Amino acid sequence: MASELSTLVDTINKRLTDGLAALNDPAKLLTSEIVVLTEDAKDLETEINKAIAQIGMLVLIGEPHYVNGSPTSKQSGVNVSIAVAIGETPTIWRDAAGLKPKCRDVSIFVNKLLAQYPVPGFLPLRVLKNDFFPDKKRNLRELSIEAITTLNPIS
Repeated sequence: MASELSTLVDTINKRLTDGLAALNDPAKLLTSEIVVLTEDAKDLETEINKAIAQIGMLVLIGEPHYVNGSPTSKQSGVNVSIAVAIGETPTIWRDAAGLKPKCRDVSIFVNKLLAQYPVPGFLPLRVLKNDFFPDKKRNLRELSIEAITTLNPIS
C-alpha cells in the first residue's frame, strides 16, 4: 500500500503545483508564488514558517490514511482520506491592489483542480468538504479528499 499512497500524494502534488502555477499569469495580473508542501518534507516546520513569512500563503498536502472496507476478504476496497490545507496570512500575502487570490478563492480553485481527478490505481478523487478554521492572524481552510482503491494481498 505504501507505493499506492506515494503515487496518490505525488499525483496530487503535481496537479496542485502545475495548477497553482497557472495563477501566475501576467494576463490576469496575479503574482502567485504559492508553495505546495507535503507532510513528508525533510524539515516541514522550517518550510512552512519560511513560506508563510516570505510569501504569506501555502498549500500543505497531508499524509494519507485509510480504512479497509472488508479486511477479511482477499481483495478489499480501501477508502483513503487525505487533507489539503490552504493557509494565508493576509497581512503578508495580500497586495494593495487586491490582485492576489484570497484563501477562500484558492481553496475553491484547489477543489476544482482535484474534484474527479484521476490518479493511477484509484477511482477519481472526491472532494468531500471544505472547512474554514477561524484564527485572528491567518485564514486556514482544509479540503477533505477521498480516494478509493483495491487492496490486493501479496502472494
